[in-house]
Amino acid sequence: MLDRLIEHLPTIPSYHQRGCPEYNSIYEDLQNYIYHHYEMDMGYDNYINFGGLELVIPYFKMGKCNTINLFDLDEIILFSFYWHNRNRYSSAVDIGANLGLHSIFMDKCGFNVSSYEPDDTHYGELLNNVRINNCENISPHKAAVSNHQGAASFVRILDNTTSSHLQGSKDAVYGPTEVTEVATVDINDIVKNADLVKIDAEGHEDTILEAIDIKAFDTMDMVLEVGSVRSAEIIFNRFNTLNMLSQKLGWLPVVGIDDIPVSYKEGSLFISGRFDSFYGN
Repeated sequence: MLDRLIEHLPTIPSYHQRGCPEYNSIYEDLQNYIYHHYEMDMGYDNYINFGGLELVIPYFKMGKCNTINLFDLDEIILFSFYWHNRNRYSSAVDIGANLGLHSIFMDKCGFNVSSYEPDDTHYGELLNNVRINNCENISPHKAAVSNHQGAASFVRILDNTTSSHLQGSKDAVYGPTEVTEVATVDINDIVKNADLVKIDAEGHEDTILEAIDIKAFDTMDMVLEVGSVRSAEIIFNRFNTLNMLSQKLGWLPVVGIDDIPVSYKEGSLFISGRFDSFYGN
C-alpha cells in the first residue's frame, strides 16, 4: 500500500485536505495497514517497504505515543513529496527531527540532511535509527533551532515527549514535566546551504519565522507545520511575495490568511520563491 500511496498521491492533491471524505477513507486504510504490518512484532527488525526504498524504525514509546503513530497520512504525503522531488533538492534541514524518520527518508531520496533534535532521549534513538538504516548523508545535531546561538530551557512532557518544546513556546502544558537546558542554533546559520527546510518546532515556529532572512527563499523552499494563528499572521505578513501552497486547500495557493493552516489538524504549508506547485513539474 505504501508504495502505491507514494506513487499516486501527487495525482490526487484535492484528497490531501484533512477531513474530506477521500482523505478520511485513505487515512483509515493506511492506519489498518500500518497496524497490521507494523504492530505484529512491535516494529523490531521489520522493514517498512515504500516500493522505491525501505527503512526500519524499531518500536519506541514516547509516552502516550509510539513509533506507529509516526506513520499517518500527513507524513506519507510529505514522504511522497520528498520522493517525487528527489531530483529537485539535494541539501535539506530537518528541524524537529524526533526519531529521525523524515531525515532517514530524505537520505534514502539522496538528500544531504542536517537534523536538529533537542530531546536527549529522542536524539539517542535518532542516532540508532541512522545507524541501523546505514545512512551516510545525515549530520545529526542535538540542539533546538531558534533565533540565536546559545542555550534555552526545554520543557520535556513526560507522558507525551512528542509535545516537548522550548519554554514559552506553548500557552498550555498538560501532564508531568521536567525542565532542562538545551543548546540552540540560529536558523539563519543552518539554512545557508539548504534548498529544502522542514519545520516541526512544537510552537516555536513564531520565533523561527520572525527571524529567518526572507532572502533565504531565493534558493530554499520550506515545508512546515504551522502551530498557531500567530504563526499564520507572521507568514502572511512576511512572506506574501512568495508562493504559499496550503494542504488545507489541496495545495492550491494561499489567497487570504484563513487559507493558512493553524495546527496539525489542518495540515502543512509549502513556501517557495521559485516553484508554484507542490510536487513540481
